[in-house]
Amino acid sequence: MSKPKTSPSYSGKIVSLQNRLMSSTLISSILTGLLSLVILIGVVGYDMHELFDDILEENSKLWLEEQNSANAQMKYYLGEYNEELDLDYQWIDAKGQIQQKSEDAPETVFIANAEDDRFYNIYHDRKWWRVYVKKRPDSLVQIQVAQPWQQRYEHLLPAIGHFSWLMLLLWMVLLIGNWLAIRRGLKTFTRISEQIAQKNVQNLSPIQPTEIYTELQPMIAAINALLLRLDQALQAEQRFTADAAHELRTPLSAIQMKLQLMQRRHKTLLEPIQPELEQLKQDVQRSTAVVENLLFLARLDPQQSQALPRTKFPLMSLLQEVWQNIALAAQQKNIELIQDWQIASDLTCIANRELCFTALRNLLDNAIRYSHVNAKVKFSVFAEHEQIIFQIQDNGQGVAPDQLARLTQRFYRVLGTEQQGSGLGLSIVQHIVALHHGNLDFIEGLDNTGFGVRMALARYMD
Repeated sequence: MSKPKTSPSYSGKIVSLQNRLMSSTLISSILTGLLSLVILIGVVGYDMHELFDDILEENSKLWLEEQNSANAQMKYYLGEYNEELDLDYQWIDAKGQIQQKSEDAPETVFIANAEDDRFYNIYHDRKWWRVYVKKRPDSLVQIQVAQPWQQRYEHLLPAIGHFSWLMLLLWMVLLIGNWLAIRRGLKTFTRISEQIAQKNVQNLSPIQPTEIYTELQPMIAAINALLLRLDQALQAEQRFTADAAHELRTPLSAIQMKLQLMQRRHKTLLEPIQPELEQLKQDVQRSTAVVENLLFLARLDPQQSQALPRTKFPLMSLLQEVWQNIALAAQQKNIELIQDWQIASDLTCIANRELCFTALRNLLDNAIRYSHVNAKVKFSVFAEHEQIIFQIQDNGQGVAPDQLARLTQRFYRVLGTEQQGSGLGLSIVQHIVALHHGNLDFIEGLDNTGFGVRMALARYMD
């Protein structure tokens, strides 16, 4: 089974600020354009309606007020406007009969018994008409000049169409302009995120953008305050760990020496409490190991991978040194060590040799410590792609799946093992692996039982 990989999780919905700004500006522009179109239709329609009414009224006056010379002019005006504006007229006598009309005018009177000097909207001859009635002052003769409403709509539609095309063009220009402006404006966020990404335990200085929006100042101030608190907390933790470890190491060493001296000088006298003394020695040794591990982590935490010192060394010599280091502990529990090293004897690596030694020793020490007597521990090494794989497997009692994710936490120890430990071994290994850009996974043990660890480090070979 593999160690679960952690990744950032977000409880809220992830949205794109650029898309939201684009959509909001585009929607507002469309709504504004549509509102402008409605207003344009109203204004242009009203003005065109007034213009056509004036044309109807002027033509009727021309007939009545200049009757002697109006025939030629009337023919001219009505001839011109008839094609473009579809104007029709009817001369109505005192009896209400049509005396004269235009060619396309209806055969029946537009409006019977109409009042003078008025506009009418009527439905006549299967059309809606706009009619103006004008009566001659000295007689009952009147003229009715009419225009179909459809003709007015046909003159209004081109204006609406031209405006619509203009609005579409403006929307496209606005869309492109907004996209460029928003993208340029959001570069500030990109620069800030790049500065935040560069922060690490060795660089928690405040973020200082060269250009910042007023709306972002509270966020930048909050981030800088957080960085300051993190820096202070990290320094306090490192000081406490180092100071506590230094202060504890000296008295623990003194206690260890005094216990050994007492056992040598008063061996007979202390014979009845020898088991208790051995337990006390183990407790002191465990406390000393905890202190050493704390010091190691205090030095390891602030390091960066780029600043990690690396040397070129033969991998086989490192493996043999680790193997010799844990051989005695395995013999004390009669544990069978299985060696499976599938690498060339002259293979060289470029890494931090001391940290690699510590990681392998901790993994093997854990396997031996938490295995039962007469158990088996297999140490495999092989190359895979561009990595070197180290696998340590045993046939012990194993680890419950729900505890795997916590194994690399500091001071965490699996309950029920009846073995003493500091709970820092795997945490140290995890730090070392991260510094070498490697992976640490938990796998099955031997014979489908027990527990296994797979450590993969970058393959820096000649």
